[in-house]
Amino acid sequence: MIGVDLEMETSFCFRVDIDTWEGLHKGIPECLRLSKENSFPFTYYLSLGKYATGRNLFRIIKKNEPIRRNIPIWKRNHWKDLFRGILLPPKKIGSNTIKILQEYQANEHTEFHSHGYNHVHWANSFDHFSENETSNYLDLMKTEYTKIFGKEPQANAAPNFKVNPFYLAILSSKQFKFASDFVYHSPFLLSSSDKSKKTEESIVQLPVTEETIESLVMQGKNKSEIIEYYKQRFQKQIDNGISYVCLYIHAIYEPLKLYSIIEDIIKLTEQYDMKPLTHLEYYNQRKQYPTIKIKNILPEI
Repeated sequence: MIGVDLEMETSFCFRVDIDTWEGLHKGIPECLRLSKENSFPFTYYLSLGKYATGRNLFRIIKKNEPIRRNIPIWKRNHWKDLFRGILLPPKKIGSNTIKILQEYQANEHTEFHSHGYNHVHWANSFDHFSENETSNYLDLMKTEYTKIFGKEPQANAAPNFKVNPFYLAILSSKQFKFASDFVYHSPFLLSSSDKSKKTEESIVQLPVTEETIESLVMQGKNKSEIIEYYKQRFQKQIDNGISYVCLYIHAIYEPLKLYSIIEDIIKLTEQYDMKPLTHLEYYNQRKQYPTIKIKNILPEI
């Protein structure tokens, strides 16, 4: 069934992924400054477990993996993160950081959700996890999030947009309200059936819809060209009656190195009278979504 919004205006969600230790401590304060200066909400997806970003760099070099549409990890991360897990020990969220995160959460226009448990391990191995491993991993994620924020997580964003055949059903069974696991043109209800158990699970997906700033930088676009791109893109979305737009950034990169571009994007949303919402606010406002079978999104599952 095609979903209908209570309000037909275009909503804009700014998603921030926190997957490095320095991004947690340096990037979030810059996002909070943007929020305060512009009265603009951000939805944060926080990686839990240990931060060991350097192991990603080691994997890329060891396997000679091609750099596609993202800024190379050694260009967009803090130098300490590049050695975290190799020459520097992995960092785990401790009591001091928990206190800081709780203070962040108390800020207006701030919403935290989980972003997997151990970003590096998830990105490297999650698609090969068994059903039991997947369930245990999500339990670890829930436990860590609850310890930090005093409540269970309501949503998750899969690191590197990587899921497996068991993830959806387990996420739904553990009472998550929604997820942000895909790049897609609009929100939807993702459905999956298990013939052996004669069950069907579903969960709302609030996907990323827009080309990333990082990708546009990789294409060689300068600041004015990037803003012009989003100007045309937002106008097209509004002209087509699109009710949901979501752009995502990484806490370690755009807030620290491309702050003025984020400011200009926020101004564009104001110019086009887009309604800024967090993911949870959007989820609570919209009651119906089109249903899509997981096999149509991921044919290999």
